[in-house]
Amino acid sequence: IMGYSAMTVRAGNFGMVSLACHNVLMRIFFFFATVGDALSQSAQTFLPGLFYRKGLQEKDVEDTATVSTSALETSRGSDDDNNARTLLKRLVGISSVAGIVNCIFGRYIALNAGGIFTTDSALVSLMSRVSPFMGLALLLHPLTMALEGSIIAANDAGYLVATYIASLAVLLAQLKFICKDFSGVWHAILLFQMIRITQFGARVWKRTASSKVKEADKLADNTLSA
Repeated sequence: IMGYSAMTVRAGNFGMVSLACHNVLMRIFFFFATVGDALSQSAQTFLPGLFYRKGLQEKDVEDTATVSTSALETSRGSDDDNNARTLLKRLVGISSVAGIVNCIFGRYIALNAGGIFTTDSALVSLMSRVSPFMGLALLLHPLTMALEGSIIAANDAGYLVATYIASLAVLLAQLKFICKDFSGVWHAILLFQMIRITQFGARVWKRTASSKVKEADKLADNTLSA
């Protein structure tokens, strides 16, 4: 919220036309952003159950005295890992398709349907000029939100807070020191999405890779024990 508010304030520094254009573009952006919000909620709804059950099974394995039962619990934990990875892949696929659709339709509205929002030719022209940056931001937004939702589902609050602080700091610095015109405001929005998707993607990839390694080690240990 603070980041988007700062963007609006910065847009106002370039005049009333720029501020009006920014408000229209933000309404278009937030209309399509609801898709990303839905994907984030999906990750937060379905992933925690898999993570929680896996945690309980891992605890049971540590407390179990027999090898056969440990192997069974490890197998169940492996199934939950596979289910979580499958769900993540589906969310990534759906997010990618949704991002492409949002980009096409969002940019089309800003580029060709500005007259729906205003009769001011200067405002319509400015919307068209900035529309590529809004379209690219919409392209990244669904995947960004899906990855963010998976991190929330994993209860990785410390990393999430750190990324919020870092990305917000970069955004505010760009708005203050680099942004020289209204187009720069939407440059900043695009960069903001790029930073977030990189941070969240790296975290999810790392956790997934780590989970695969642990799973392989447990199977190897059980095989040797047997």
